[in-house]
Amino acid sequence: MIGCHHDDLVIEDRDERLLYAFMTWVDTVRRERSDPAWMPSPIDVKKSRLFWWIRSGHEPLSSPPPCAFSCPWYEVVTEAGAHHVYNLFVNENHPDAVFVAQDRYELIEKRSDSEMLLGFGPYRFKVFRDIERHADVISAYNGHQEGMKEEILADDSGNLSKGWFIERTPELEGPNP
Repeated sequence: MIGCHHDDLVIEDRDERLLYAFMTWVDTVRRERSDPAWMPSPIDVKKSRLFWWIRSGHEPLSSPPPCAFSCPWYEVVTEAGAHHVYNLFVNENHPDAVFVAQDRYELIEKRSDSEMLLGFGPYRFKVFRDIERHADVISAYNGHQEGMKEEILADDSGNLSKGWFIERTPELEGPNP
């Protein structure tokens, strides 16, 4: 076929939304990487959490969210309330940092042994330790195992990397986070 009659071309709403999401994704990554020639590989298309976020109907955030185990954690920025942290680590060699789910946050203020204020880019978070709530969360996932909560309390009470929650505190952020 040499020519194409545009009257015959029908783009479904779903296809149009997907194309918009793709273009938004590519433009966002190019801007963040300062690489106007960047194009995604097939594995990028399959695994990109940003592309998933945009395809799910969201606009890109003005600043990237922190990651949880190498995966962008949009929910910790966009959903109100406390989120369970499966891993929190304070490295004595980096007294200005706290590692939450393997991502580095700036330690802004240590309020107590069980509460800190952290920063990640423009975002501010309160992290707090609640071992009882932690045991409730874990045992809820394993409700079929009797005595799970007591076991978690016994095992994790002394482990200071367990039992943490993180909550965004936008009132501590500057304009346009």
